[in-house]
Amino acid sequence: MLEAATESRTETGIEHLLKNFEVYYQPICHPTNLSMEKMEALARFPGMDAEETITGLEENIFYLKKFTLKVIEKVMTFIETTKTDHGIDLPPIAINLPPQLIPYWTTLPEDIRASLQAHHVEGVQIQIEITERGILSIQKEEIAELQQKLNEMAIATNYDDVGDSKPMSELLAVNDEVEIILGTTFSGIKTSVGHLLKKDITGMDQIMEKIRKYNSWVVVEKVETQEQLQGVLKKLAEYGIAEAKIGIQGYLFFKPMKADAVVTELQKNKGYRLAT
Repeated sequence: MLEAATESRTETGIEHLLKNFEVYYQPICHPTNLSMEKMEALARFPGMDAEETITGLEENIFYLKKFTLKVIEKVMTFIETTKTDHGIDLPPIAINLPPQLIPYWTTLPEDIRASLQAHHVEGVQIQIEITERGILSIQKEEIAELQQKLNEMAIATNYDDVGDSKPMSELLAVNDEVEIILGTTFSGIKTSVGHLLKKDITGMDQIMEKIRKYNSWVVVEKVETQEQLQGVLKKLAEYGIAEAKIGIQGYLFFKPMKADAVVTELQKNKGYRLAT
């Protein structure tokens, strides 16, 4: 009985979360001219102690899919209304796809296509982001098939929290449209990047070799100081990564913003450059 009551409270909390969460947007900028290359959609839960509820959400495939669909719809609506109401084409927006959904959400490409059509949004205006940790628990063929279907809609795939694993190096060879996001293991720069490279520089060399080969993007997140920024640029230059293919995300440039704040920022300066 106690277990059933706890489960009921958790589901009630999840339903509340689904109705009340907001999507914020954090810009990803060129490291020197600060042009807004793209953005990442981030779910926020104002006024809620959401940790327990989010844990329950992540463990429930049904609600996790429902939540992810709502995020996608909010992003699509933002892109559509910003164009119709303000005449502004937003930079591409990356949407996180929980990897545990991939084996079960077989209609994902069709659902995304339907949302694109309903909101008059082009595929190049969104990107799908998948964490490396989750990818490693999924069959490579499943990821490759999903990525191919997304590519057919001109939707790029980002890999988040990329470290130095061999399976990720294999995934990078799937096609030449892959993009890389170097997540928390790299972005610490003062400690974690040095630790990571000293621990296994060969693994990161392999990843950077793929990035150079495919002329892909490297986004470094959680950059908060000029020292970190200069350290990142120096390290990526050593790997031969062109500055034009580097994106910086973090409080040094922009905190996550509500949709209206993004519009205000772009109204002040519409001169962002699309990621190509």
